[in-house]
Amino acid sequence: MKNYYNLFFTTALCLLTIGGFAQTDGETSDSEVVEYFEIQTSDSLENVESVIPEEVLVEEEETEAAMSQAELDALEAEMELRKAEEKVQQQTLKNTEKELKLEEKALKVQEKQIRAEEKANANELKAIEREAKVKEKTLKQEEKLQQAELDAQEQAAKREEKQIKAEAQAQKEALKQTEKEAKAVEKAQKEAEKAQKEAEKAQKEAEKVQKAAEKENDKALQQQLKVEKATEKLADAQLALKEAQAKFEKKQVKGKLSPKDKANFEAKFIDLKLEIEKREADVLKEKNKLQRFK
Repeated sequence: MKNYYNLFFTTALCLLTIGGFAQTDGETSDSEVVEYFEIQTSDSLENVESVIPEEVLVEEEETEAAMSQAELDALEAEMELRKAEEKVQQQTLKNTEKELKLEEKALKVQEKQIRAEEKANANELKAIEREAKVKEKTLKQEEKLQQAELDAQEQAAKREEKQIKAEAQAQKEALKQTEKEAKAVEKAQKEAEKAQKEAEKAQKEAEKVQKAAEKENDKALQQQLKVEKATEKLADAQLALKEAQAKFEKKQVKGKLSPKDKANFEAKFIDLKLEIEKREADVLKEKNKLQRFK
């Protein structure tokens, strides 16, 4: 209440002062106006306080003090509240910043993992491509080797077929030669018989000649038998070679020819060919002996 009275009288004095100075001649200085205002205000307050009872003034002072303390407590509480709110906001801000940093760190780690996975996937893809190229190259090489092996087998089969045909032709020619020689022997026998008949008509000298001729003729026949026997052995050896070659081709066509079987057949072919060469030499040798009787 005291404050309200003070405000009322102060305002009134201000208005009176302004009105008093307004009636002057306008020569009063600012300092004089301030001094006058202070004096008038002080006097007015003293006059007001002298008029108001002492109990009222004490009550007003206590009320004013209580109100001031309550305002201070409220202000202090409000400041504490604001400090608490600021502290909460700062803590929230710190937590938010911490969360943002953690999220940023997690994003970087995730990005690093994604890059590592992409790199691993790229490396795996390159490895798969390299493996596919190696397999393709290997398959091509295997196909090339298989084709070369097939070509070699085909050429070998052609050579063997040509050799078989040549040997068959040689054997045929040998048989023709044998038949020709047999006819020659038959002719020689007829001539011997004719000579024998002529020898029978001759004298003892003729008989002697006949006996000698017969003796020589017997030797020639024995030699001819040796030639035929050698030729027969040659034919047996050639037949054995053909049979072995037929078995070899049969297994080869069926795909059952192992490297071991192939080696065995090749060794057998060599043995049979050597046997044929030996038999051919025997036939030629016996034929040469036979020629001495002709």
